[in-house]
Amino acid sequence: MLLGVESIELAVQNSIKGLSAALENCVSIENTDDPALLEASEDYINHVDILLDAASKVGLSGLQEIGEFINNNWMAFVFLDTKEKHLKKKYFEQWPTFILEYLKNPQVAAPRLVSFLQESAWPVPLENADDLL
Repeated sequence: MLLGVESIELAVQNSIKGLSAALENCVSIENTDDPALLEASEDYINHVDILLDAASKVGLSGLQEIGEFINNNWMAFVFLDTKEKHLKKKYFEQWPTFILEYLKNPQVAAPRLVSFLQESAWPVPLENADDLL
């Protein structure tokens, strides 16, 4: 199992730079009809899908659920106005750190991760955490 966790940690670490770039692109685009917004959105989702694939390979369904949660929130986030994007941006910046903390120390980090995903500032906050971790 350790190798599985290490592979997910590596997937998350390798995706952080791409996630950040796609997020910055999305926040900077004001016109929802701009094709660059779709490109930035697809890029972000592709990076999240790396986590989903890694979690699937090692059977961590809770992390798969979190990846789906992030993608669902991302789709709502993309179409927010620029001011709202700036207010919610930090959530899309911070979730990889919460995942890495969870992978290193699940007992301590799981409640923090769940609480983070339930914060009302998410476009679509987590309601039921029973099946996550």
